[in-house]
Amino acid sequence: MFASGPKANESWNKEYTDKAISIAKGLWKAGGIPAFTWHWKDPLDKKDAFYIQSAANGGEYTDFDFSTGFKPGTTEWNTESAAYKGIVADIDHIADYFLELQKDGVAGIFRPLHEAGGKWFWWSINSGEQFAALYRLVYDRMVKVKGVKNMIWVYNPEGSTVTSWDPGSEYYDVLSIDIYNSANDHSSNASAFDKFKNASKSTKILALSENGPIPDVNNMHTDEAVWSWWMPWYSTWSGTWPGQTKDGVWKSNMNDDRIITLEDMPGWNKYTANTNPDTSVTKPDTSITKPDTSTISIATKPRMAGTATTIGIFDMNGHYLGVTTQGLPQGRYVVRKKIQGHTMNMVYFKK
Repeated sequence: MFASGPKANESWNKEYTDKAISIAKGLWKAGGIPAFTWHWKDPLDKKDAFYIQSAANGGEYTDFDFSTGFKPGTTEWNTESAAYKGIVADIDHIADYFLELQKDGVAGIFRPLHEAGGKWFWWSINSGEQFAALYRLVYDRMVKVKGVKNMIWVYNPEGSTVTSWDPGSEYYDVLSIDIYNSANDHSSNASAFDKFKNASKSTKILALSENGPIPDVNNMHTDEAVWSWWMPWYSTWSGTWPGQTKDGVWKSNMNDDRIITLEDMPGWNKYTANTNPDTSVTKPDTSITKPDTSTISIATKPRMAGTATTIGIFDMNGHYLGVTTQGLPQGRYVVRKKIQGHTMNMVYFKK
């Protein structure tokens, strides 16, 4: 929020950003996954704002037009333009924070240029083709030039722009949408889920990256619209977003075995990283009840001492199928286990 812009180096803004990085490190140490959204302020540092005039509600706004960074009539960057130089300087600045985390062994989720297609941020005022070029610049500069390797990338469009503004599937891992239902509306948002699932040809992780009330876990599984995560916006704009979820839904979701909460995470120090996973040859997992020798793990399992107890087998839509893979058809399944008080979900392939 305050890491870029003309006031980024002022003491309050710098402290805010430094604390955010510290919190991210603490969350990772506790076994969680920090997620970042960049409210990117005017790259020319003329205004301390990311909203355009029509969305500023009388407050400060920017009229920065990133298309002035392109060569006329193209989406090829003019590297000598003021717009390009300002954009790249900000990208490098944010990349340095990620590199700090990377040096400390911390990874995270990064959602740049969020709510693509919505007419309220400066990065979303031009065409989809121009947006895609900007997104690719952010990615290429951070990953290929600066060496940021510790972020899971999110493409976060409006529903109407999910395909037309796509920067290319190689540029992101997660496809997400922001949906603010009315208070106490805990529907699954299945229509958006299905639209995004179809748009990605079922090849991307799907997330509800901003919301008001959270979707009820039972609704998500009934509708086969199980978001990988959801994030209620914090109490701002007089919205009190966390309070828009019924207490009973908070409690039932957090106590449900189908929801992975922080205490279910065994801790990243319990995992052994495999940077070149080979899923073609894996020994059968004998911890599955009535082990089926045709079932193999297709993900690296965390190394934890103790005996794991299988508590459920689920299809990829979250439907419970029992506690054994015996008799199930060929395909991928989620095996849920308990070990040392933690719940783990592993993906298996039935040959």
